[in-house]
Amino acid sequence: MATETLEVLIKVVNQATQGIQQVSKSLEKANQSQSKIAKNTSQMVKQNNLVAASFKNLRQGIVAYIAVLATGRLIEFADATQRIENRIKLALEPGQRIDDLFNKVAQSAKSSRQPLEATATAFFRIQQASKTLGITQEQALKSTELFNKLLTVQGVSMHESRSALLQFSQALQSGRFQGDEFRAISEILPSILEKIAAATGRSVTQLRELARQGKITPRVMLNALAMNAQEIEAQFLKTNVTISQGFNILSTEIFKTFRELMKNQSSAELIAKIFAGLEITFKAFLKAL
Repeated sequence: MATETLEVLIKVVNQATQGIQQVSKSLEKANQSQSKIAKNTSQMVKQNNLVAASFKNLRQGIVAYIAVLATGRLIEFADATQRIENRIKLALEPGQRIDDLFNKVAQSAKSSRQPLEATATAFFRIQQASKTLGITQEQALKSTELFNKLLTVQGVSMHESRSALLQFSQALQSGRFQGDEFRAISEILPSILEKIAAATGRSVTQLRELARQGKITPRVMLNALAMNAQEIEAQFLKTNVTISQGFNILSTEIFKTFRELMKNQSSAELIAKIFAGLEITFKAFLKAL
């Protein structure tokens, strides 16, 4: 009896031992799993930190890049504003205020939806030619605006508008509409040839021959615009504002605002601080590389 009891106890102990061993193995496996999880978690944290650092550097880079673009744009506006003002100053009449004439030229550019700088350059050249033609400043300004509106009616691109304005005003200043100026404008704005032909009573073909002979004078060109003013205005009113023309109007307003800001000492100091801030941002961009 005692022997049977002992055998039962041994079996129970053996079963308990086996159970403990199994539990121990399970715990060991659990510990190993936890270690792997901890290791994986640590790696994930490191990877997340690397990703976060990369995004931080990317953000700094983007901000700095935008700052560089903004700086370049600001410099362009400052230079262009000064160039525009310098040209308008040269067209001033005795006792006339620069602000008054600047606003007139800007209004002419806005009314015709053409670039302000090209308009100012064309007006300055026509004004210079007006001294020998005997026309007033207002007539020179009106001629510039009519030519601008003719460009708008024709639907030429922004680049072509600038080119045509400069070529036209250059022809007026030189005293002859021929050579490169004639070829460029006849390609960009063929309708001006029809207007000049009508004003001279010649055909377009005859006009080309006159151009080769250097017989199309500034007076003929300006008369052609004046004689067709009502037609040009009527055609212009039928047009809709394009995106590039809207940008021209907006740019003119920005030029006016920027010019007023630069006249104010505190605003000029603020702009200087903006440049200093952009410099710091640019240095951060270089460090982020």
